[in-house]
Amino acid sequence: MTSNITLGRLARLGVAVVAAVAGTLVAVSPAQAAPTLPSTGIKPSAWVGTDSRDPNRAITSGDVRIGSWKDDQGRKHTGKAYLTYDVAAFRDATLYSVKAFVPEVAAADCSKRRMTEVWETTPEDHSPTWADQPIERNILPGPKSTECVGRYLSWDATDAVQHAIDRGDNTVTLAIRIAGDQEGNVAFGRTVSPQWATLGLQYNHTPDVPFEVTYAGQTCPAYVSGSTVEARARVVDKDGHAGLQTRWAFWPAAKPGQRTEVVQQGSWASQVSVPQALLVNNSKIAAAVRTEDGFAVSAWTPTCEFTYDNAAPAVAPTVSSDVYPEGWSSSGGTNVPGEFVFTANGVDDVVAFHYEGTGGLWGDIAADRPGGQAKITVTPQSWGYHSVSVSSTDRAGQRSPVRTYQFMVRETGPRLDRQARVDAGAATTFTLTANQPGAVAASYQLDNGPVTTVPLDADGTAPVTITVATVQPVFHDLTLWTTDGAGRKSGTVKATVFVNQAEPEIDVTPVEGIPGAERTITFTAARSDIASFTYQYNTPSSYGQEITLPAVNGTATATVAPGVAGWYEVTAFSTTTSGQRTGTAYEQFYVTSSAPEVTSAEYPENAVSGAPGKPGTFRLSVDGATDFIVNFEDRYYYPSAGPDGSAIIELTPTSAGEKTLIVSAILTTWESTPLREYRFTVAAGD
Repeated sequence: MTSNITLGRLARLGVAVVAAVAGTLVAVSPAQAAPTLPSTGIKPSAWVGTDSRDPNRAITSGDVRIGSWKDDQGRKHTGKAYLTYDVAAFRDATLYSVKAFVPEVAAADCSKRRMTEVWETTPEDHSPTWADQPIERNILPGPKSTECVGRYLSWDATDAVQHAIDRGDNTVTLAIRIAGDQEGNVAFGRTVSPQWATLGLQYNHTPDVPFEVTYAGQTCPAYVSGSTVEARARVVDKDGHAGLQTRWAFWPAAKPGQRTEVVQQGSWASQVSVPQALLVNNSKIAAAVRTEDGFAVSAWTPTCEFTYDNAAPAVAPTVSSDVYPEGWSSSGGTNVPGEFVFTANGVDDVVAFHYEGTGGLWGDIAADRPGGQAKITVTPQSWGYHSVSVSSTDRAGQRSPVRTYQFMVRETGPRLDRQARVDAGAATTFTLTANQPGAVAASYQLDNGPVTTVPLDADGTAPVTITVATVQPVFHDLTLWTTDGAGRKSGTVKATVFVNQAEPEIDVTPVEGIPGAERTITFTAARSDIASFTYQYNTPSSYGQEITLPAVNGTATATVAPGVAGWYEVTAFSTTTSGQRTGTAYEQFYVTSSAPEVTSAEYPENAVSGAPGKPGTFRLSVDGATDFIVNFEDRYYYPSAGPDGSAIIELTPTSAGEKTLIVSAILTTWESTPLREYRFTVAAGD
């Protein structure tokens, strides 16, 4: 009989296998390369050398001489080396091969056959010395090198390490020596490097049993659905994930002989599809999974039985509410709780309901029994149109069509008789009218201040008296609600309180004027407790500094003389005797520019002079000019103005008769002046 693990190894060797094994269909996913055993090398956790001449000394540095040798004084020494390795990490592994590599660095006489031996010793709890040597129990096979000095000598330490693991020891100690019959012969002495001695292991840990096993995202027992059902599991192997695979088994729960196995190559996660042939509606499927690494297999997971249900509820649930009946007639009210009942509408495997609705309503609730009902309580926080959409969910997580239930919520929050506009520092009373059935008291709160509660009159009204202490900020929140005899609150209404900003009045006279003409600015207070006015005079090209004037009988004046044509702005606020700043008022006025002045010695205005072809010099000037626009004999000229707002232009008449020079200027404010028409007559020539 071919075993499953054999088939797994065939698959890893590149063979895709589909075979019947003892009545079991085995399906193997695409193959991968043959597995290799994990291997590692470990250095000694401790080592010592010994010397018969110094029997209590432990040599722990440098190279170590083994066998016998003579020192410079001719005295004979004999030594051994002891290597201790930490093998605790392999106590739960299967050892396939362990090699002890002990590099040589010198030999006394290469003509002599190597007599180096490695022995397994008894466990000791102290460092060996020549005077206190551990018992040498078993000699290790090896080495086979014919080199004089062997850098890569190795001995088979598999049994020695296995013996230590079987005893429950965390370490194994190996003795390096010269064979007993030649140990005293200096010709056979050798030198080794214990610090570079390595224990090379080939081993394998049995993979862990798969965990976090799910079918269609659910743990067992479960109801699953979908055109495909994905089985997933996490897999772990202490040796890593190279060559790892999972073996899934599926069968009809009532027919274990019809078992199908699927092998999936993978690393830390495994995912396969449940065979389509098993996905029959309302059928119960059994499944299990184990992990394989090509050398060992984990135990199977406990058998999971799940039911495949691919028929979603065909009808939507029913929705009803006594407090909020469906339709367009207002009922209930803001902050009035109402119970809603969902039923499965005759679908016997409905186990839950999902609902979503107005105002962020969202959730899932279990049915009281399969095919039963559930109830939720909704407390609307706003009035008007509301809806709740509900679907039912069966045991496999499939949802029904959606039922949308629409209803109207009555406004229960109170209202005020007018817009909430107040003067700072003055108590203002408004009238609140209740909308809540059975309301007996009204409550209100200004910003985050204390709550004031007053009883309602028989007509359902109550006074709301508020005082805003300061002019600024402009806006405040006024929160209002009512309470009925049972202590239930109505809907909450927020009104915006607007504080009269008491901006000063700004008056500029005269209304019209030319550059250089004085204007008087008068500031008049809107309150009786104004101590000063602060204004800013902004020209068309710059912003002025703030200037503060004392208020005398609620007024103050300032005089300005605008220098150029354009729009000017005055802003002003007032300050009360208590230091409060009022709102800011704005006023604009316009300065009209005069037309440019034009003079000429050669061609005086309204005179006959000059002659055709005789040039004339014309001087153009107006305060604040940057450029001029000149039209003469249907030709345009654009002389630039100097710092004093003037320019000189030379023009030559081409014919005799009456001429008109039309001039305008562009000011520093980007304004254009009115046109200046300069007329003169060119005399006829001789």
